[in-house]
Amino acid sequence: MSLNHSNPKKKAFNQLALCNSKQPSAIVNSNSLAIAFAQVFGPVDHHFVADGNIHRLDDPAGRTGNQACWYVYYPQPCSYAVFGSWRRGQNYYTDLRQSDFKNTKPFKKLLIEQSRAHSADTAARNELAALAAQSLWANAKPASPEHAYLAKKHLPPYDLRTINNQLLIPLYRDDKLVNLQRIFPCGAKRYLKHGQAKGCYYRFGEITDAPKMMLCEGWATGATLHQWYGMPVFCAMSVVNLMPVAKAITTRYPKSELIICPDDDRKTTGNPGMYYAQQVQQVVGGDFFKPSWPADAPLDLTDFSDLYLWLLQQHGGV
Repeated sequence: MSLNHSNPKKKAFNQLALCNSKQPSAIVNSNSLAIAFAQVFGPVDHHFVADGNIHRLDDPAGRTGNQACWYVYYPQPCSYAVFGSWRRGQNYYTDLRQSDFKNTKPFKKLLIEQSRAHSADTAARNELAALAAQSLWANAKPASPEHAYLAKKHLPPYDLRTINNQLLIPLYRDDKLVNLQRIFPCGAKRYLKHGQAKGCYYRFGEITDAPKMMLCEGWATGATLHQWYGMPVFCAMSVVNLMPVAKAITTRYPKSELIICPDDDRKTTGNPGMYYAQQVQQVVGGDFFKPSWPADAPLDLTDFSDLYLWLLQQHGGV
């Protein structure tokens, strides 16, 4: 696999502002999106559609149905694509057309036009998804502590709701409900289609006049931290969303000290949980608080929820 971090074609691609402005971490040289994807994540049985829209597919390293990977593929004459994994926190760009057309003024104009059209279309779809989220939330029932996911995590439901046995986690942006994460009894997680994710969060506790606030990835991790320490906790829901949420909440609540509580992905190459959390600390500041693993803790434990459950199993408490 050929990775080029300084290719000048990346500048033209950045004009697209695709996929909530995710910036590619590297360029993959290939004339096929399927081959480029396989070089990075492994082969998949998937038909890649060149329509300029975001599509989800399974990460080959995960279980069937995980839907952790994504791509946006622009058709000719552009033939550019970006793809990545929400779970691994990796994004890649590939140029699928070997042509001088990409260096011409008409091509650059086309990029700008597509970027504007994409932004307008995304905003409209986000708004429709927000209306759907608000409707589902209004018609859902308070979650039972006996829901399979909550029982497995040994956590109370807080203000979560259920519909058709799906656990609903409300995600907010500027106090507006804009999306839902649905958790199925089997543990599979899904957002609403076209729902906004960047900069959106779930919050535990009241933030008004709070001297400290915590930031983590998942809901179960946030619930565990809130139980242990009683502080307001913001759940970004994914590793790549830590930075947008951190910027939003430190701007909105400047008097509250930020405590970044990352996942410690010790078995994952590059440890994305720690890497992205360190990037957040460099940009917005704040304290850094990661799980303290006992010597006999398995390496597949990654977050405070995992630690809590393991301690319950081993010692009957924390």
